[in-house]
Amino acid sequence: MHPQLSLENNPLCVEQIAALKECHASVGYWGKLLGSCNDQKAALDKCLRAQKKVLRKAHLDEARAERARWRKACAEMKEQKSSS
Repeated sequence: MHPQLSLENNPLCVEQIAALKECHASVGYWGKLLGSCNDQKAALDKCLRAQKKVLRKAHLDEARAERARWRKACAEMKEQKSSS
């Protein structure tokens, strides 16, 4: 199972999404059920995993930067209190 295949939410996997949608359109209902598009779906799954890894790294870096900024602000506030 994959998430909703919107091109806005999955910018790294546009080609794979288009290939899967094209395959689904060409093989019809029974073709989808019988696995005619399994190769395209496997490629899409691989791409989505890679995209998730990239996004997770970006979010982690952002969280670490925010945490460092917060700790610095707390340390400055503590230093101001102790010098008063």
